[in-house]
Amino acid sequence: MINILNQNMSKKLVFSFTLPLFLAASFFATSAQATSLNTVIRGNAYNNGSPVNNLAVSITCVDHNVTYSTTAHTDGNGLYEITVPISSCTKGDSTTQKATYNGVTLTDNELVSNDPQFNGVSYLATGDFNFSVASVPEFGTLTGMVALLGSVGAFVFFRRKNLI
Repeated sequence: MINILNQNMSKKLVFSFTLPLFLAASFFATSAQATSLNTVIRGNAYNNGSPVNNLAVSITCVDHNVTYSTTAHTDGNGLYEITVPISSCTKGDSTTQKATYNGVTLTDNELVSNDPQFNGVSYLATGDFNFSVASVPEFGTLTGMVALLGSVGAFVFFRRKNLI
């Protein structure tokens, strides 16, 4: 009976020492990992729904009046991505991402934020470029002509009735 009590006591002692050691080791491992992570600035570039390959994207991050600038290039899927040291670009900093394709220049301004869904990085800024020209029917030539003729017709009609 005394032997069983000694075994239970030794298990409790081992558990009471190993649990705090495990928790402390986990804490320090997580802290070390978080400080070694970087900021990722990424995005996509498309033209009429198709990815734009090898597009140069200039990226600027302003961190407390210190500017970090670089250029990234899109891959075959239209994705560009760079990794920046946290010391140069961190949460709350402003990023400007600029790209020119077929004479059209687009700019995307994003703030760096922490994104728990994007594993392996501390902070993230995502920009997207769509170089497609949207067709808006109300601004077309035919619609403008119809509006002009309708206005002239209404003017003539009301003028004959002496309403104007």
